Amino acid sequence: MLQDLKFVPVEQKKTEGAVRENEVLLQRRKGPQTDQVPNNATTITVPYRVVDNPSRLSAAEWDRVVAVFVQGPAWQFKGWPWDGNPVQIFANICAFHLKFDE
Repeated sequence: MLQDLKFVPVEQKKTEGAVRENEVLLQRRKGPQTDQVPNNATTITVPYRVVDNPSRLSAAEWDRVVAVFVQGPAWQFKGWPWDGNPVQIFANICAFHLKFDE
């Protein structure tokens, strides 16, 4: 979903034989869209590292976190910075809670 902005159900990925990765590197283009690029404008590609287990991040890596996706239960924040306090975490890092509704 983060790479192509398209949701793919888990069942479909399993049928395709996809393996769940612990870490993925996404490339996002920043700058004007290609059909709107003036002659002097440049676009750059920025890599984003997406990890499944934040407890493995070092303090230096936490300083570079731009966003977190959370499920809701408080236990998931155990071992996180700010003593695992969701209020403090969300005051320091942009957080998202996704809910699928059919």
